[in-house]
Amino acid sequence: MNIVSIRDINIAYEDTGQGTPLVLIHGHPFNRSMWSEQVCALSTNYRVIAPDLQRLRGNNRCTGEDHIGRFCSGRRTAARQSEH
Repeated sequence: MNIVSIRDINIAYEDTGQGTPLVLIHGHPFNRSMWSEQVCALSTNYRVIAPDLQRLRGNNRCTGEDHIGRFCSGRRTAARQSEH
């Protein structure tokens, strides 16, 4: 498990494999572990990134009305950082 801190929000994620990035986003109320079998299979040909959505598992909580805005902004920032 990796953790990136973006705007005081810790986002836990898996990042494995090489090649074209493939981001797997889980639905509510699950977490990134729902993708474990797919991550294993896909990581032989792709770089697979599977983050936990906020308020789940390895992530700290985001409160207030700006939750969705911070969530989207954090995802964009994480995607840009993963390109380096």
